[in-house]
Amino acid sequence: MKQNVIHIGFPKTGTTSLQEYFFSKHPQINYLGQPYDSDEILNAIEVELRKTPLLYKNNSQLIKNVFLKEISSNSNDEKKINLLSAEGLSFQERHLPDRTLIANRLCDIFGKESKIIITIRNQKKFILSMYSQSIRSGYYLSLSAFIEYLVNYYETASFLSQIHYLNLINYYEKLFGKENVLVLCFEELIEDEDLFLSKICEFIEVKNINIKLPKRNPGLGKSSILIQRLLNRIVTYDLGRPHFSPGVRLPGKRGHSLRGSYKYLTYRITDRISPFLPFNSKLQFPKSWEERFSQIFKEDNKILNDEYNLNLKKYNYPGF
Repeated sequence: MKQNVIHIGFPKTGTTSLQEYFFSKHPQINYLGQPYDSDEILNAIEVELRKTPLLYKNNSQLIKNVFLKEISSNSNDEKKINLLSAEGLSFQERHLPDRTLIANRLCDIFGKESKIIITIRNQKKFILSMYSQSIRSGYYLSLSAFIEYLVNYYETASFLSQIHYLNLINYYEKLFGKENVLVLCFEELIEDEDLFLSKICEFIEVKNINIKLPKRNPGLGKSSILIQRLLNRIVTYDLGRPHFSPGVRLPGKRGHSLRGSYKYLTYRITDRISPFLPFNSKLQFPKSWEERFSQIFKEDNKILNDEYNLNLKKYNYPGF
C-alpha cells in the first residue's frame, strides 16, 4: 500500500507553483491534484469534497472509487506516493462546508495514516494578496474598507477567522497524528527554495530533486490598483456588484459577454502598463490596522512559533 499525502494549502502560499512544477513533475509522486487530469477527479475534489454539505454521506463510496480509479490508472512501481494538492481544502471564503468536515472526509477516503502538508503565510501579507485578487475580480473600494469589512464580519461572511491557522492544524493532528502533519511558512519558500522543497521531500520520503520554481508574479502596485479600482467602477462585475456577492454569469462564454470582455481587457491592460507607472510602489499593510491584527492573531501565532519552530518573528507575523 503506497503512502498517501495531502497538501491542503493554504492559498497564497505558492500552491500553484508547487502543484504545476514540483508535485506533478516529481518522478516518485503519483499526482492527483490541480491541474486536474479528468473531470471526474475535479468534481470529486471541488464539489463533493469541498462544497457539498449533505450528499457526501450517501455518495462516499462512489467518491472513494473515483480516487481509487485515478490512483490505479496512473500509478507504477517508480511512484512511491499518491499526492493530492488543493488549497481549497483548507480555505472556504463562505464558510461552507465546515473545514473540519472536509478533514473528516479526507480521513475517510485516504486513511488516518496519510501525511498532511500545511503551508501558511503572514496574515497581513495574505490579506494584501487577497485584496489584489479582489481588485482583479471587480472590487473597487480601498484597502482599509476591505480590511474593515473582514474585521466587522469576522464570524459570518468574512474569511478572516479562517487564517487562524492553529485551529485547523490541531484538528488535522487529532485525525492523522502530529507526526504526520508538516507545517511550513511561505516565507521560507521565498527565502530558501531548495531548503523548503527538501523539507517536503524528507517528510514524504522521496528523493530531493533539482527543480526550480518560476518567479512569482509581483502583483499590482499602488498606482495600478488605483487605476483598476477606477475602471471597476465604470463597468461593475463580480465582486463589484455588490459587496462580495457571487458574480452574475451572462449567457454564453464569459469572454463573449460585455462584463467578461471588459474584465479581461482592463486587467490585461493594467498588468501591461504596471511596470511603467510612476509611484507604483508595493502595497503595504495599513499601520492603522497593525495593532488590531496583533490582538486578533497574537495568541495563536505565538503557539505556532514555539511548537513548530517556525520563526514567525523573523517574518513579522502579527503579534511579534
